[in-house]
Amino acid sequence: MSLLPFQRRIANTVALVIFTFISMGGCVTPKPAGESQTQTPIAAPTHNSMVHTKGLQIVDGNNKPIKLRGVLLEGWLMWNGPLWGAGLTSETKIASRLEEMAGKANAEKFRTAVYDNFITEKDIEMIAELGLNVVRVPFNHTILEDENPLGNYSARGWKYIDNLLDWCERHKVYVVLDFHSVPGGQGAFVSDPELINVWHTPKYQQRTVEIWGAIAKRYANRKIIAGYDLINEPDPPKGENLVDLHRRIIQEIRKVDPLHMIILEGSQFSSDFSMYTSPLDANQVYSFHSYNFFTNDTDQANLLKLANIAKAHNVPLWNGEFGAHNAKWIKEEVALYESPQYHVNGWIFWPWKRVSENSERFRDLAAIRPSEEWKQLALSIADLFGPNKKITQEMAIKAMNGFIESLKGENLVIDEEIKQILTTGWNDESSYEPIDTSNEETHVNLEITTEPLDSVTVNYETKQLLYLHNSPGACIDKEGEIFEYCKRESGNLVLHKTQTINHNLWVSKGGVQKIQYKLEPTRDDLSVDLTSEIRSSDGDLKSFIKITCQFGSICKAETSEKVTLAKGTYYLVNSSAKANEKWMGPMGISGKISIESSIERINK
Repeated sequence: MSLLPFQRRIANTVALVIFTFISMGGCVTPKPAGESQTQTPIAAPTHNSMVHTKGLQIVDGNNKPIKLRGVLLEGWLMWNGPLWGAGLTSETKIASRLEEMAGKANAEKFRTAVYDNFITEKDIEMIAELGLNVVRVPFNHTILEDENPLGNYSARGWKYIDNLLDWCERHKVYVVLDFHSVPGGQGAFVSDPELINVWHTPKYQQRTVEIWGAIAKRYANRKIIAGYDLINEPDPPKGENLVDLHRRIIQEIRKVDPLHMIILEGSQFSSDFSMYTSPLDANQVYSFHSYNFFTNDTDQANLLKLANIAKAHNVPLWNGEFGAHNAKWIKEEVALYESPQYHVNGWIFWPWKRVSENSERFRDLAAIRPSEEWKQLALSIADLFGPNKKITQEMAIKAMNGFIESLKGENLVIDEEIKQILTTGWNDESSYEPIDTSNEETHVNLEITTEPLDSVTVNYETKQLLYLHNSPGACIDKEGEIFEYCKRESGNLVLHKTQTINHNLWVSKGGVQKIQYKLEPTRDDLSVDLTSEIRSSDGDLKSFIKITCQFGSICKAETSEKVTLAKGTYYLVNSSAKANEKWMGPMGISGKISIESSIERINK
């Protein structure tokens, strides 16, 4: 039977332990870091028309903040057995088994058919229709190499990347190029056809650098590329090995491409970033991956550590992979990534499509439903003892042809619940449970001011108020230091002791211009800053509201820019709080704003 995702991680760990044991005998001779990490990073250009970084944010070519939310196109330019229902098998093993069962010529025809059909413009169209705006594209080094020099760009993979960029430009979906398997291999799980040799083999390191140089030269002017993900899930013997190789790649890229964003991953399946003591480039992102194959716990604890590293380095944080879990966990992870506390600039769901395991434990977005013939063939591919001798060449060819049909975009089966979580979860209110405030006094005033005209009627309904991230709450002491966990009765709880909140809503011809809060902090040494979003009923972000409240004074509150709202219903969502410049997390201020036509004349 095919291995489940958690089983592949166990197998990966076993392989890693074996390799490490062998390496301890002196086989690993890491290339020493040529330069200190304290070296000044390559300076960013004064103007960048590409997606790039600005402090803790990713911004587009117009310097507007953008969250890159999308899916991983794995199983296409790098094959992966679990995505095909073929267990823990590498691309090389899949190809070898297919040759045994179907013959070399037929196996090669199948390879071309996979490249031609696994991802097409139909897939990109479907992804765009979901409202997602980026695809992360894993590729194997073998698809960009042949017997010719890299600069000839004659290997077959280049045309597929070219086509993808054209499709994504038409559908306005950004692309992250993800080097999923580098020459020599960077990790036990993701490497193909090698294992973990890049770290102690200079020729493989140099080849990795050269391939990135060729990529950067070919695509330096393609604005649809959001960034270059240099090495997927690296597993170096020491952190300095990763830093050194990353620095060499960046230097090669910057010779021909000064603009594209650099994406750096950490070790331990891209969860450990302790090897980075400072940025390596002035236009870089830290990309982490989140999986949990054994429990239902979220990645919150590690995410807080990563957010602190990113903040200390003034570098944006981005989730490059998450998934392979149940719907509740996926929803909770999305809520974490959308929380302003962690400054996560988007996320990538793993994967876009795969052969479904039909399991509540491992939910899919888009399921491939293969034939029974393919299921039998996939089991034979994964079999530790070799292909099933009962499978004839004719049977194998029929199974392969059927699989190609089943993986096409028009034949995918979308999981509506996962689709809902991924495409609307970040427009909804925080999924954290609010603290009960039923016994606290909450007073709301609403003022409407318009120009003399046949105007509008505004109904503003407030919902549950005043809660903090990670119930039972967060505490803050006199110096503004946050204690992550504390009981409500322990004192100094920031927002629960607030007694009065006033909402003032100004309305002009065409709609809302700004919203003002009046919040009365309970301590004279406390400054509270709030942020909320105004979104339309279909989830479009219309504006941000930023509010600053000092003890004993009326809060200052303005929308981030003048906003006009037409007739309709709008929602005040994703509220968050800071106290004395410290993030306190999501806050339970939310509301619904209904704007309707009215014959009533409301004077200024």
